[in-house]
Amino acid sequence: MLQSIRDKAQGWLMWVIIVFIILMFALWGISYYLTGSSPSQQAVAKVNGDAISAAKLQYVYSMIKSQEKINTPTTLQQQALTQAALSSLINQTLMVQQAQKLGIGIGDAQIQALLLELPGFQEQGRFNPERLQFYLQNTGLSLTEFENTLKQQYLLSQFSSGLMSSQFNTSNEIVQL
Repeated sequence: MLQSIRDKAQGWLMWVIIVFIILMFALWGISYYLTGSSPSQQAVAKVNGDAISAAKLQYVYSMIKSQEKINTPTTLQQQALTQAALSSLINQTLMVQQAQKLGIGIGDAQIQALLLELPGFQEQGRFNPERLQFYLQNTGLSLTEFENTLKQQYLLSQFSSGLMSSQFNTSNEIVQL
């Protein structure tokens, strides 16, 4: 049987088909490298030009799922969790953008110092890089992505504390007091 397939595959038509298949795979591979977009890097949403990647959405989805203690969500629960994760990321992105507009920022040196002081990466009071690597492997984040997440969390906490400390009372509230 294989011999008959081989005998029939000797014609010029078969070579055209093989070359066509090779070209399709080559073009597909080249387009992947040129665009640099793997499914996890594609944007699921854009907020004022800032993209929210599928990987980040999946990370927040997993965090919410573990917080809610849902092991195997139903389709309806999956949709609700995905929507909650996306809403959270959109709100977070908007708050980070506003904080940046107001000039709130954090430098790379501050992020490094903050990273070294995180209790989850401490062992006997000292920073343990192996714990950091273990965490990064388990979460699927790169060091740069984790540092960017820390930066965003710091910006959000600074922005939130700034809003909380800028409390003022209206004249009606003062009368009621």
